Amino acid sequence: FYETISKINHKFIPPLDHKYSTRRLINEVFYRKDDYKWVQAIPDQLWEKLIHQLEVLCHFDCQNREDKNLNSMISSIQILSHRIAALGTEHEITDKLPHLDEVNSPFLQQNKEVTLYLDSFDNATELNNEDYNHLVIILDQCLENLRILHRRRNKFGTSLRLTYLVGRLQQQINRLKTLLILIHQKDTANFRHYTILLFKELVQAENEKTSLRRHLHDNTNLVAYQVAEHSARTGVSYIAQNKKEFFKFFRKSLGGGIIVALFAIIKITLSRPDLSPFGEAVVFSLNYVMAFVLIYITNSTLATTQPAMTASAIAESMEGKAKEGKISMNNLASLVVKIHRTQFISFLGNLLMAVPVAYLLTKFYTQLFGHQLAGFEKATKILEDIHPWESASIFYAAIAGLFLFLAGLVSGYYDNKVVYSRIPARLKHMKTLKKLLGTKGIETFANYIEYKLGNLMGYIFLGIAFGSLTVISNFFGIHLEFRHITFSAGNFGISMAILNAPIFKEQVLLDFMSVLIIGLVNFFVSFGLALWVGIRARKVSFRQRKELFRIIGLHAVKFPQDFFFAPNKERLIRPEQKSTPEKAGREV
Repeated sequence: FYETISKINHKFIPPLDHKYSTRRLINEVFYRKDDYKWVQAIPDQLWEKLIHQLEVLCHFDCQNREDKNLNSMISSIQILSHRIAALGTEHEITDKLPHLDEVNSPFLQQNKEVTLYLDSFDNATELNNEDYNHLVIILDQCLENLRILHRRRNKFGTSLRLTYLVGRLQQQINRLKTLLILIHQKDTANFRHYTILLFKELVQAENEKTSLRRHLHDNTNLVAYQVAEHSARTGVSYIAQNKKEFFKFFRKSLGGGIIVALFAIIKITLSRPDLSPFGEAVVFSLNYVMAFVLIYITNSTLATTQPAMTASAIAESMEGKAKEGKISMNNLASLVVKIHRTQFISFLGNLLMAVPVAYLLTKFYTQLFGHQLAGFEKATKILEDIHPWESASIFYAAIAGLFLFLAGLVSGYYDNKVVYSRIPARLKHMKTLKKLLGTKGIETFANYIEYKLGNLMGYIFLGIAFGSLTVISNFFGIHLEFRHITFSAGNFGISMAILNAPIFKEQVLLDFMSVLIIGLVNFFVSFGLALWVGIRARKVSFRQRKELFRIIGLHAVKFPQDFFFAPNKERLIRPEQKSTPEKAGREV
């Protein structure tokens, strides 16, 4: 965050470099922000020819201590070595890899070896290759430890701070290796080659030194991966793999519909004209939070909370195949079909319960208290608000989809936080909790937090977002709302009970269709955003979109029922490949 602010400041008022510094020279010559592109586009061989024609320095004389260039290089190497030693012993790194906190840590060893190597310059007639090779090996060990942190990210978790440290260390170690090559290299051709590589790197670094986009990309990619990774792990449980799980999702979604219908009625009873905007935001937020948390702890299902998780699962599947050099479009298409029917049955279960339960509870409320839950105008307004084209319901449904996607990220973030901060283990050592819960109780509580905290925080975020969105947007003079399929269905049932449905037959059908459209927008926005982030976080190059859509289309034509109901046996569509004459000849 400090560097982000610094880069913003430097965009307006550039830093003042020393008059004769290399950095200032580069900025004077390559002053355009995209100069590095043409610098890199020119082949190395042409740059090397230019260096040769200009008779630029072809190697360093290690015995000439009067050489300012040599002294500058030695100073740079010493500074880099000290920085690597300091960063390599930071708590965030040694906490994950305890052996780095010892005296024989490669991050500390490299500093000793660099000092010995540079001290030998004064007396040596020829540089010692054995010392140099040993130093390179130690630097490679430092890089390997950083790779271990990346490979074991699921075990260790990560944070912005750790991501920053690892990225900075990798940069500094690679720069140190480059400078050591230059100072040790006696072969003119190799010296020029590495000089050109460093030159291109310096030009790009200077051109992008105030680039916020590059800075954020470099420092958040590992955290983005972790969030997507945990979301993907959760997402697998939101996909019905067989007929048994398919009907299990249906039963769970029925429970979700009942809970939403109940809390839709509670929300209307909480709507009071004497509430302040802040009070309204707090009350509505608590209502939504209680609804979502109750759905989660009762193991019920709310259809629209699934897409963000399942999209990450697709990205994870693609990543595994991409590493093998192939992505099976047949299996990927089959996964998409499974997700579609799981979402369909979840939507169906929510709607089958939300509408009639809300209708019956509204009628029961009238019988119990002797007056309607809401007035005629309020009920009419509810129906008008979900009209597909006479209201902004589709736009508001997209906003709900955005927050559903963000809730998936929040869930993944806290799952990563639990692992990175080792929260369960720390809870078990809290003396106060031990007294309150006992040894067995605190063990159960710690395990619950380990596996459930992410989802709970995601639901809490979603409830607060839904409850306070309108109040906060009105504060800024922009009126925003959300439209969620299950809550809209509950409101639809309430309005039907108040307005006496048979009178509004055509309107009823239109408004029910609007509820379905709201659900589709919720799904596609949250699913699309989560899939995009999952693919970007895993750096998967997905160039086979047309083939995937072709297979899904063929599946829809041959077995359309598979998109809505689970078959007895899973079907994979394998489209016939068109045989070219050349291929036919090979087959013969």
